[in-house]
Amino acid sequence: MFRIERLGFEQALAKVKMLVSDDTTPVWVRAHESGLQVSVAGASGKAEAIAAGEWLATASTGVALNPTYLAEMLSNTEATEFSSVDGSAFKPVYLMEEVAGRRAAHLLMPVRAG
Repeated sequence: MFRIERLGFEQALAKVKMLVSDDTTPVWVRAHESGLQVSVAGASGKAEAIAAGEWLATASTGVALNPTYLAEMLSNTEATEFSSVDGSAFKPVYLMEEVAGRRAAHLLMPVRAG
C-alpha cells in the first residue's frame, strides 16, 4: 500500500501536461523512495508520496496513464490523499479515498505507450 498526497500529484501532472500539445499523450507514473515521478516527453515533475509498501511492481518502468482521465479523477474528489494497492504497467491502478467516513475507489486503466 502507498499513500499519495493529492495536491502534489495534481501539481506534478499539471506541470507535465503543459509540455505536450494534446491531452491524450500518456503520462508515466513511477514510484521512487522519495515519492512519485510524473513524466512525459522528457520533462518531469515530482509528487510527494508516503510509502507504506510497494506501489508499482516495477518502479523503473512505471505505468502509463491517460492524463485527462487522471486529472478529472483528481479534480473530482475532496480527498487530500489516496491509498493505492500494488499495480504494474499492465494492470489497472486502484486508488482509494476516504472523506468524512465515506469511502470511494477509483480505477484507472493503463494505456499502451512506447
